[in-house]
Amino acid sequence: MPFALLAVLIVGIMTAGAGALVWQARQSVQAEAHANHRGTARALSRHVFHVVRSSEVLLEQMLAELDRQGGVDAVRRSGASLQDTLAQLVQPLSEVSVALVADGDGWLVASSQKSVPEDLSYVDRGWFQAHRDGRDFVIGDPVMSRTSGESILTISRAVRAADGRLLAVALVGVQIRYLEKLFAETHTDDGRAVTLFRTDSVLIARNPPEPPGKRYPNAWAVQRSQTESTGSAVIAATAVDGFDRLNAWDRVGDYPLVVVVGQTMNKLLAPWRVFTLQVVSLLAVVMVALVMAGRLALSGIRREEAGLAAAEDARHAAEQARAEAEAAARDLARVNQSLTSVLAATPEGIIGMDADDRVIFVNDAALSQVGFSRIEMLGQPLHPLVHHHHADGTPYPAEDCAMQRGVREAELCVIADEVFWRKDGSFFPVEYTAGRLDLPDGSRGCVVVFRDISARRRMEEELKRSNADLEQFAYAVSHDLQEPLRTISGFVGLLKRGYRDLLPDEAVEFIDLAVDGVQRMSGMIDDLLAYSRIGRADIQAAPVELDDCAAKARDSLLAAIDETGATVEIGALPVVVAIESQMVSLFQNLFGNAIKYASPERPPHVVVTTRREGGDWVLRVADNGIGIGPNDRERVFKVFQRLHRRGVSGSGVGLALCRRIVERHRGSISVEERDDGQPGSVFVVRLPAL
Repeated sequence: MPFALLAVLIVGIMTAGAGALVWQARQSVQAEAHANHRGTARALSRHVFHVVRSSEVLLEQMLAELDRQGGVDAVRRSGASLQDTLAQLVQPLSEVSVALVADGDGWLVASSQKSVPEDLSYVDRGWFQAHRDGRDFVIGDPVMSRTSGESILTISRAVRAADGRLLAVALVGVQIRYLEKLFAETHTDDGRAVTLFRTDSVLIARNPPEPPGKRYPNAWAVQRSQTESTGSAVIAATAVDGFDRLNAWDRVGDYPLVVVVGQTMNKLLAPWRVFTLQVVSLLAVVMVALVMAGRLALSGIRREEAGLAAAEDARHAAEQARAEAEAAARDLARVNQSLTSVLAATPEGIIGMDADDRVIFVNDAALSQVGFSRIEMLGQPLHPLVHHHHADGTPYPAEDCAMQRGVREAELCVIADEVFWRKDGSFFPVEYTAGRLDLPDGSRGCVVVFRDISARRRMEEELKRSNADLEQFAYAVSHDLQEPLRTISGFVGLLKRGYRDLLPDEAVEFIDLAVDGVQRMSGMIDDLLAYSRIGRADIQAAPVELDDCAAKARDSLLAAIDETGATVEIGALPVVVAIESQMVSLFQNLFGNAIKYASPERPPHVVVTTRREGGDWVLRVADNGIGIGPNDRERVFKVFQRLHRRGVSGSGVGLALCRRIVERHRGSISVEERDDGQPGSVFVVRLPAL
């Protein structure tokens, strides 16, 4: 078979294989994201169901108390008795902002909030009008509470006479801020949005936040929830902001509510694009090598054999890249499975005690976790039931118990690492808060809110193993991808030195391009390896003098400083808790960028200053270079994003590395124009102060 035909066949096979590999990786990423989003939607809908169901139970307790006190007229004659009871009922529920009772004409009877005007009327509220029109249970529009001043979701229930006449309405206001905070906890990256709709397309709560109460008739999830009993995941435009997202939805039980979870396709496919770029770059290098080998094959059998050997090496490299991609996909599947388990969180247990440590109330979540029945716990001392020993089996004295301190002291006790014991003699790790509870008889009790953190412990172990796997993967990428690149570079260099006089000028130029491409690819791999190692947990932070770090970074750039005539002025910098090598890398990249992108009209000049703002140190690294436009000030921090490619070396990872380092230290970095009107840019770095 002629060598040219063989080369074409090999290139075709490699191109087809690379295309199949890229397509398979995309399908894998989308499939994993589908499963993750559906799991997130289900977990959040269960949490919202718990919030609404708890509010409905609270309404029933409020109406029972109203009936026990003799109705609306009797409550008005008794004064603040019902108001005190409402405040006690609301206190254990952090998501509830206000609870109130209005009479059949819409006038306020009692509220859990103090200092509320007695002549407050709700006759103009939509929820009251709905009850007056005949509805018994209403999940109303989000409104601004007239008693608490917060944006709330109203949940209300009516009491009617035998003839259907409206006697009273009990209402619970759930904080919109609580729901937004709940949704924000699911954010793992940019581009994700979580929205709670009512089934008539009214937006209840969202993260990123949007004004609640607006109706979105084109909300596809709400429309589909009318005909489908279970949630699903599709790619569609989001009604709120119009972005194309991978969306999943789930109904909130039998309530007229729908939870929608979505992530922009651009962010979702970002890892896949990086992988595709690597595959295409490798394929391009191999093709260039094959073209060069084909030209040399015209001179003899030996050159033909060398070209075939290069093609064989390239085939092995492609197979190796495919194996590494499949291993990465398996790692991604394991991490996504762990994240799905974490999102499947259960509601917290709540237990109330009197001054003698006897249990006076306990919720279902607490009962299910400790294994006792409600009859077995009520009236019994709590400490001997669930808190009698430490995890190692040693006795836990009652006088040392934080729950006892919650009775004696007014301050809230937060315990992050203890154990509770089940009825069957087993124990489980918990974190809990214990706070003083003022009881109606004037005595002091304690309320304990706890959660089982066994899943978190398992997740921490899984994350340790995952980090070790990622570290090994980064090493494999550095070693196994660099080896074929060095082979290609070496052989191409030999071709140039041995046959330069026999090759046309165009072929020599092609060889130079191939060598340059291999060197840039090698640099990109080294930069990606450094980028991936920033998050290593085995490197401990310690107090670091930033002025020493900046000086070391400046010394490492002396050759470039001397060549360009640059000056780097470093002011008095603070001491922060950080990883010293990463702080040096931060300054080195910022100084290097200022020198690299200097204006041809003046020598580079860099000034580093700092100031204290609240609990942060704010560092400003100003230069007099060519500057960065407003539309590019966020893009420069992304991997492989370069604004100026011609005549400037680099891989586009430096500023992305800076952002990763700063965020690893719980800080932030941004770029802005100089405030003195001079040309150039200012990089603003915020780091927590000691």
